[in-house]
Amino acid sequence: MTASKSSTSQRKPVRPWAAWPNWINIALGLYLALSPLWIVIDRQSWFTILGVLIILAGLWGVRTGSSALSQWAQIVLGILTFVSPWMVFLPPWVPETASTPVTNWTLWIIGVLVFVVAIIGMTRGRAPTRV
Repeated sequence: MTASKSSTSQRKPVRPWAAWPNWINIALGLYLALSPLWIVIDRQSWFTILGVLIILAGLWGVRTGSSALSQWAQIVLGILTFVSPWMVFLPPWVPETASTPVTNWTLWIIGVLVFVVAIIGMTRGRAPTRV
């Protein structure tokens, strides 16, 4: 009599330091953190803070082999980056000079990319389920 396989298929666990979605988000965070060097921004610290937080979440994911919690942190940071032009740069009490189309588009594009890459990283580490 042979032993039957478990109903859940076994996948190789993601090795720490080999999870490419986290490395992409680290690169996106680095771009965002350094972007005040080539983009004229009124509130440079916001870009730097978001970029560093994305880098830290990516390093956390790399170190833990893409843990679900690190991926959720990256998803939340992607959403926060995407909505930040409306929270930080576009409210009525902020002077008009604080926001430019370049700053808004930078935050929107980086936010969407961080979000999508984190979703890919989250689904990549999951074993397929049978229905």
